[in-house]
Amino acid sequence: MNPRMGTFEHAKLTDDCLEYVKQEEACLTSLLKSAVRMREALRKGQWTELGELVPTLEPVLLERERLQTSGRELRQRLGALPAKSAAEPTLEELADLAPPAEARRLRDGKARLRALALDLRKQTESTAYVARHHLDFFQGFFTELTRPSGDAATYGSEGQLRQAARTSLLQVRG
Repeated sequence: MNPRMGTFEHAKLTDDCLEYVKQEEACLTSLLKSAVRMREALRKGQWTELGELVPTLEPVLLERERLQTSGRELRQRLGALPAKSAAEPTLEELADLAPPAEARRLRDGKARLRALALDLRKQTESTAYVARHHLDFFQGFFTELTRPSGDAATYGSEGQLRQAARTSLLQVRG
């Protein structure tokens, strides 16, 4: 046991870290579900679903921000642990000092968080890809809609290629 940290403080830090892992897991799970819904709404072109989803993300993102602050505070408290290296102390180092049951819970929680974070990253990358696809489509659509139609040759009634009048599709349609 670290002489700078008594048994009670070590037990309290372990409990606080386990609670943090539980809260972080719930937050990441919620973000993952939202990311899946967002990607599916984008993929299916369900724009109203996207509009309904955005407000539900605000409390989750606020919780995420709160957890990041809490995580920084826990890392500062972990600084009282004997360091194996010059790097920041980790949950693994806390687990090394914890009783076997708590050590297993810390390591299992850490593994679940890593898996969730990886799944969330993959999901958000996939969602971003679908969103970029839609943005590219709309950009091309509106570019074509507003460019002068005289930029492309057309066939006249007599079957001869001719330049069209130089007006945009929006101007033609009114």
